[in-house]
Amino acid sequence: MINYKNVATAIDFYINRGYTYIEVPWLVSQLAINVTLPKNHNSISTKYGELVGSAEQSFIQLFLDKKLFAGKYVTASPCFRDDEIDEFHSRHFFKVELFECWEEIGFGGIESTIMKDALDFFKSLPGGENSCIKNTKLYPPYEYDIEISNVEIGSYGSRHFNGWHWYYGTGYADPRFSKVTKLLNTFKI
Repeated sequence: MINYKNVATAIDFYINRGYTYIEVPWLVSQLAINVTLPKNHNSISTKYGELVGSAEQSFIQLFLDKKLFAGKYVTASPCFRDDEIDEFHSRHFFKVELFECWEEIGFGGIESTIMKDALDFFKSLPGGENSCIKNTKLYPPYEYDIEISNVEIGSYGSRHFNGWHWYYGTGYADPRFSKVTKLLNTFKI
């Protein structure tokens, strides 16, 4: 189940941290998908476009359509993936996405607070107080996860494409967060 109260709480939390909420497309071009699509995975096609695997692809589409400007954004959208289904993976889920971007020429190594903001949010939720950051990729581009009991509840990093540089990260994703915290409460992990 998706805890929409936590989704709404997350959006409010990030708006109060200086993010601008915007609506993003849930169907995008194959080009937008390909920027982040992992090898050995497929996008999910419709006759109207590709379903997003993450709203990061929605933001990329906005770049391509010249509808996004430098800034710090938050959005919420469904995500559709061709993942193998298990206890913490499904073919669709709902996610609050954080996104901070600049035109490449103006980037100059700007530090992002996305991961710290997300960690603060997770720690504010019941069951999230044990959240911690794990460095999952030790070489550029650096990537990090926030985990609870060795289960990833959010991924963070930076990318560049087509003259833009951005930081991305999970502000909240369900049903994974709810499942992890339910397990914590059930088994006192």
